[in-house]
Amino acid sequence: MSKLRIRAGWTGLLAAIAALALGAPAHARPNLGRGAVYVMTNATDGNAILAFRRAPNGELSAAGRYATGGLGNGTGTDPLGSQGGLVLSNGRLFAVNAATDDVSVLAVGKTSLALVQRIASGGTKPTSVAVWKNLLYVLNAGSGEVAGFRIGADGMLTAIAGSTRALTGGTAATPSQVAFAPGGHWLVVSERGPQNLDLFTVGDDGLLDGPTAVASHGPGPFGFAFDNHDDLVVSEAGAAAASSYRLDGDGAQLVSGSVATGEKATCWLTLTGHHVYVANAGTSTISRFAIAGDGTLTLEDAHAATVDGAPLDMAIGGDGQFLYVSLEKTGGLAAFRVESNGALTPIAGVSGLPAYFQGIAAQ
Repeated sequence: MSKLRIRAGWTGLLAAIAALALGAPAHARPNLGRGAVYVMTNATDGNAILAFRRAPNGELSAAGRYATGGLGNGTGTDPLGSQGGLVLSNGRLFAVNAATDDVSVLAVGKTSLALVQRIASGGTKPTSVAVWKNLLYVLNAGSGEVAGFRIGADGMLTAIAGSTRALTGGTAATPSQVAFAPGGHWLVVSERGPQNLDLFTVGDDGLLDGPTAVASHGPGPFGFAFDNHDDLVVSEAGAAAASSYRLDGDGAQLVSGSVATGEKATCWLTLTGHHVYVANAGTSTISRFAIAGDGTLTLEDAHAATVDGAPLDMAIGGDGQFLYVSLEKTGGLAAFRVESNGALTPIAGVSGLPAYFQGIAAQ
């Protein structure tokens, strides 16, 4: 029996064992208590996922540490330089291992996680992952490209032949995030250098055409998210601002250009409903914008919250009820209840996490 067949058999056995151990079929949706938050340690001596159960009031309690089998690159400030390094979808957590150039797949059960697969990312230094239905694309920041995978009915990844596409900045690019637009017709990558938004069209076969480069309105495009109208909201680290674009058949059309926060290092971004939140790493604050039905951005509160440490990645949990923010260097998670008007009310967070953990997902 060839090594390839042995590896394939072992991978399938891992998936089956995980499914049995978790007490649910491999394709089951996540059910860690009544909700959960997951963060990635990005540790150089062994990357891992830390799981936290979410109580009805949004407070978190530890629910275990689970190795990804790969290595992170967590040294220095903001080692991944990305948003979306950990993604939760259909009962699976997909985590990048930046130092071993691979992606780990963990099955989410009622009480625990289980590592079921580790697969080469198709390039070097994977930093961000995008999922839509049965498609997954990895942003390989080191090699300046994206690579595609199919997600099987068992949640396992298979590389798509011929799916690798170079970014407009190539190997000199400094990309931050990859994500699918609603509907899955577009794949977008933000590049701080050369300050572009790369737009790829997604074919029925999962292959990409492009990219088409759209110049960022402001310097340092970093994190981004979509509303339900294909409006794309992008944070701009260099401008300490956010811009919005509407995707259509002609690409991305600017709606609101560089609406300033008045803060510093506006990098990470998330949204829920018609409220957009950005993390200002340079001033340890969270700013809040409103996004209208036509994609127009309005700054509602430059200091919606102040946190103890540089805020990095963020995630919305509890069907939009709670916001969780990872804090660099202080090793904590700040937590907030999202009020009906978008205001943030602090609730008890988490401390004692690795100083340079990156990547967060919530349900």
